[in-house]
Amino acid sequence: MALIRILILVSLLLLEFNAAGSVEELEQLISTKGQIVFEDDFERSERDESKEQLDCGWVTNSKKRAAGIKQADLQDGYLRVTMAPHANHGVSVGHDAPFDDGVGQVKFRIHDSKVIEFNFNDPN
Repeated sequence: MALIRILILVSLLLLEFNAAGSVEELEQLISTKGQIVFEDDFERSERDESKEQLDCGWVTNSKKRAAGIKQADLQDGYLRVTMAPHANHGVSVGHDAPFDDGVGQVKFRIHDSKVIEFNFNDPN
């Protein structure tokens, strides 16, 4: 299980960092303040604890990959993610956050030997 708290996603930075960039350039990118395009502290409750009701634009793959069994839960200000035993794919939890250049800041805990991945995906 993983506990996740999204702190801040900053965008509209006019700096670029690539694999050839320096550590100083990366530090400058991280410290530059921009426009917050999305943040969530998960300080809310689901209306029905038996269902995934993350709200605020969050989507999961539980319906398709775990026969609708709840795999994501709001608990004590965290998003708790636990893969259902019979799920045919890892849990995917997503949210739109449009930006070009940005910094993502996430705080998380892993309580087992499973892996956690963060992806920024532009399907277009």
